[in-house]
Amino acid sequence: MSALLLTACSWVPARPRPGDVRQGFVGTWAQDDWSQSVLVLDEDGTFRARDFPASLVCDDSGNGGYPLDACRSRPSTVSADGTWALAEGQFGVVRLDSGEKSFATAYRHSTSFFGHGFVLGFYTGSLEQPEPDYVFERVQQRANGVHGDVER
Repeated sequence: MSALLLTACSWVPARPRPGDVRQGFVGTWAQDDWSQSVLVLDEDGTFRARDFPASLVCDDSGNGGYPLDACRSRPSTVSADGTWALAEGQFGVVRLDSGEKSFATAYRHSTSFFGHGFVLGFYTGSLEQPEPDYVFERVQQRANGVHGDVER
């Protein structure tokens, strides 16, 4: 039994280098195939959010809520551009800023036992919940369709 455990654990990589971790977040993320909600994290540290859930941005939950002009009409979604960065000292936490203010915070939410697969999880309240309120999955291949207008 112990030989099996050692064999299974022997291929688990050491803690990745910061540049490798950052590269793992670069790409297009979508809430689901039926939603218009898309988040693009570019290599240069910029982001584009289209039809992003307003409950993550327009409230006072502390997860990013600040008075965007777009929030004044109480929309269900918000679109914005800005910068993104990994939170220092917090593995898998991505901070999104727009106009030098916090826009939203994403948390790496593992989808596999060894943590190789993950989604971006967003919370509207407490992080004590077992699952995020909103989940964005990486878009691997997408033809000109729902998310085509966000791609560069």
